[in-house]
Formats: sequence, C-alpha cells, structure tokens
Amino acid sequence: MHFLNPFPLHARRLHLLLAATISLQALSSLGLVQESIAQDVTFERIQLSDQFYSEGGTLGDYNGDGNGDVAVGPWIYWGPTFTSKSRFYEGEAIDPIGYSENFLMYSGDVNEDQQLDILVIGFPGKESWWFENPGKEKLQEASVLWQRHTMLESVDNESPLIADIDGDGIDDLICNSGGKMVYGSHAGQTPTALWKMTEISPERGYQRFTHGIGIGDVNNDGHQDALEKDGWWQNPGNAAPAGDHWTFHPFAFSDGGAQMFAVDLDGDGKNEVLTGTAAHGFGLAYFKSTNDEATEFEKVDIMTDQAATSPVGLAVSQLHAMALADMNGDGIVDIITGKRWWAHANGDPGSSQPATLLWLETVRQGERVHFVPHVVDNSSGVGTQITVGDVNGDGLEDIVSGIKRGAYLFLQRPADLDAHQFLVPEQAELDAFGSHPAWQVVKVGDALAPAQGDRPLNFGFESGDLQDWEARGPIASAAIQENAASSPDAAERGKYSLDTSTDAPRGIGEVISRPFLLDGERVSCWIRGPKDPEARFELISEGSGQILCSSGGGEADQWASISFDVAQWKGELVRIRVVDHSEQASIGFDEFRIHP
Repeated sequence: MHFLNPFPLHARRLHLLLAATISLQALSSLGLVQESIAQDVTFERIQLSDQFYSEGGTLGDYNGDGNGDVAVGPWIYWGPTFTSKSRFYEGEAIDPIGYSENFLMYSGDVNEDQQLDILVIGFPGKESWWFENPGKEKLQEASVLWQRHTMLESVDNESPLIADIDGDGIDDLICNSGGKMVYGSHAGQTPTALWKMTEISPERGYQRFTHGIGIGDVNNDGHQDALEKDGWWQNPGNAAPAGDHWTFHPFAFSDGGAQMFAVDLDGDGKNEVLTGTAAHGFGLAYFKSTNDEATEFEKVDIMTDQAATSPVGLAVSQLHAMALADMNGDGIVDIITGKRWWAHANGDPGSSQPATLLWLETVRQGERVHFVPHVVDNSSGVGTQITVGDVNGDGLEDIVSGIKRGAYLFLQRPADLDAHQFLVPEQAELDAFGSHPAWQVVKVGDALAPAQGDRPLNFGFESGDLQDWEARGPIASAAIQENAASSPDAAERGKYSLDTSTDAPRGIGEVISRPFLLDGERVSCWIRGPKDPEARFELISEGSGQILCSSGGGEADQWASISFDVAQWKGELVRIRVVDHSEQASIGFDEFRIHP
C-alpha cells in the first residue's frame, strides 16, 4: 500500500494568495524578523462548503480522469472545477460547537488495485476505516457509496497518522490504543481484515484525547522513531526480537501539541524535534539535541503567546494541525499550520483570535535558522489536520483543509499568472461564499462604500440578508434584525442592522465580511451593546492578520456612531469581523463607511 504523502518534502515552488503575504517590512521595522529570501507566494482561495463535516481533508485523482480532486468529510469535490461533488459515505453536517466523527483523512491505494482509496481516522477512541474506491465505471453513478473496511477498532490520540514507521515500504497507522503506543499494518495479510497491531510501548496510560504524536529519525540512525509529548521511542530496526518494546528516551517536549516531526531545520545534518507546545493554547518550538544519543535537548521557541516578543512577530493560538513542505522551492522544508477555530467552543486561550492559516518559511543563515511568517488566510484556519499536495498537477503545492468553518482549497498561483486571471474561473464566477475581494468604492452620501464594480457591498444590511458576509456558529440563523422606525437614528441607519441579541439557543458566533480595499484614511460605523471583550467589531488586515481597530459597545440599548483613523493602512486589503463569543452580552453593527 502506497499513500499520498501528507508531508511532501520535495522541492517545489509555491506562489501564495491574492495579497495575502504578511507585511515583512512592518515586522522588520520592529526588529522581529529578517527579510524573506523567497519570492512572494500567492494562493487562490476556493471555499468548497460552509458546512462542518470533518476536521481533516485529503486529495487525489479518485476517478482516474487526470484531474486532481479534493475529499473533505463525506464529499468528493471533483476537479478541475470543483463545482460538482459526490458523497462516498453517509454523513450529515454538524453544529460547529460539536465534533465530527472524522478527524483526519488520507489517500492511498490500500488494496493495490490501481484505484486511490480514502482512509478516515474517526473521533478519538473509536474505529478507523478505509473506503474502497469502486472504480471509474461505478463512480459515474451519482449515488454510489464506497465500501467501508475497519483498520483498527480503537484509535486513541487526537493526531494519529499514516506513514511507514517500520521501513517495509507499506504505510502504517501510528496511534495510541489500549493505553499503549502502537502501529497497525496490513502487510502480509488481506487488507480488508483488521490490521495487525504492533506494540511500541507497554501500557502507559495514553487515552483517547492524548495530544502529541509523530514519527521521525530522532537519533539519525536511519530508522523512523515514534514521538510523543514526553519523549521518544527508539526504533530498533531488525535488531530487536519480535514482540519487544522499543526503548523510551524521556524528555518533556510539550504539554501536548498535535503532529510532531523529526526534521533537519538548521541544515547541520541532524534532525530536530518540531512540535506545537499546547494544542489548546499557544506555542511552537523545535528541540535541538545536545548529545549524540539525542537524549538531551535545547528548546528554541518559534512562536510564543505574545506577538511583541514572539520570534516570528505573531502569536497564533491552538496550532492543532501542522504539515511540512518546501513552500518556496529553495530546497528547505517549511512549516504549515494555523489556528483551530472553536476546538472547545470559546473556552481556550486565544479563542477569539481570527482563524489564521499561515506558513513559516525556514531561512538558514550560516549555522543559524529563523522563520518568516506568511499569512495565507484569516477566515479559515486549521482543523485537526492540514494537508499539503499538488491538487491540479502544475507542480506547485496546494493546501486542503476541512474545518468547523467548512471545506477549503488554496491553489497556488504561478508567478506568471496575471493578477486578474483565475486558476478556476468557474469558482470565481460562482463566488458562492462571497470570498472574492471588492477592489472598488462608490460614493454614498459624503462617504464611500466598498464595492464590486458599481455595486456597494452590503455593509448596511439593507438587502435584509448576509450577502457579502460569512456567518459562523448559531448566530447565523438570526443575525439580521429590523430597526425600529421610531429610533432617532433610523434615517441614518436604514431598515436593517446586524444584531446578535437573538433568542436563538446559544446565539453566539462570528460574521465576517468579504475582503475589500481600504481606500481611505478614516472609517466609521454604528455600534450597539454593553461593553464586553467577547462582543466586538474588528477591522483586520487580510495580509498580516493584524487587528487594525476594534470596539465593543457602550450602552446596551443605545446605538452610537464611532470612527477610527486608519490612514497608515490605506491601500491594504481588509475584512470586518463582528464577534459575539459572550453568553451574556451582544453586539449590534451597521452602516460601515470609508472616508477619504
């Protein structure tokens, strides 16, 4: 069985998203990073769904037509346009406050019939399966479901992985199970049978929600070792008798991250251990061995909990998914990660941050290494998995994510592609989820409104709906309210407004605007609600993720007009985010305008 590698390390160029590269000049002026040696890399953002089905995704050519496809949750989105989809297993959309039965997804030819199958690792503690590709002829039928086969009956840990840990050329399922570190393999047996489980460790109390797992050659002896938050298990290769547990080398790498790697970041020929330090908090670090046996390590922070002092100038919380790839074609592996949105609703540190997806460029200078952040998107983030691979066969790496906000594909844009051309024009024309930027403004009274062509964006909500906005969470069903005609400001605010003071159960969530050009030096809006840090309006830079201005309410029942000086960010692409993560307070928002 050979799998589509979820961690491609080969050198390919990547060119990044429509004005979504972080402002390195701004960070450099603060002395936080050095200039990137990479060309700007851009992506084309394609939102495939706004429904939550899974927190992982995968890619491959499932029907053999030569076009790459994307699978997220029970759906396959067929390339090259991704406008049509087919269900390969039963499953319905889920409230983002809850959890999916699908945590991670991989692609590979399990039964070696030359058809690409799909593997699903379910909710922690439950079964994992592979779904057998029925073949090209059957896939032409609209309603065909793929046959499901169980790999292991109980898969613990929140970040299990598919990779070849035993060196036999057949990929394995590495996880915790029954309190032990184990891997499952179908080598030498019928792949439709339960996979044979091999114990790496004795019983150590690992449980279904254990955080932190991975593989890599920690001691550089040519074997893939097993990583966990409290140390690493040394792969004996063929030297140890069958049935013996691997040797454990304790070291406190983290409080519990997600995916872990052993990878040579600084170019000295020796691998470092890379991990997030808290999957439900802040922190990303690598650990450099200080002895030949790799039993002692020096910790080097990459990202911390305070942007002002973080080595990369950013502090993104809940890095619950991570992948490796050479994103800029310089032959050096880079880090792809981001914020997991609503892992525990709004209960984790940094929960109210924008849902950022980013990659960290690995820059070597002599014997030293540092990392330069590039923001890909501020309205998606990651789930429990982020997948990198070449979807459209152009030799460039793309990003696939299944998250609580929906399903996303970020296609690399070649350097020579005109800015006004699209890789997938059908998706651009459809613009189903209002994600394409508004580059124009139109005059409205004595102010300006962001516009697409001569159509002003719906930033006064006079369409009576959420056109030009993405709504996340339960608030989506009741965010637009009719203004009282007797209100003293009714003439200025019109008929409708966005107001989260809803009677819907747990009426919380976020409403996020279409990106638009900040073509002025001041902005204004109307706002209402009691002061609460978890109920607020924000203006966010699409390129850097920086919150440019923010305000909560003041008086619960009184609307007030507020304005902000944004002259220093004129010309940037931005979004509005209206956040209500409060169980007590609410926020009203209306009539956003730009002023020259």
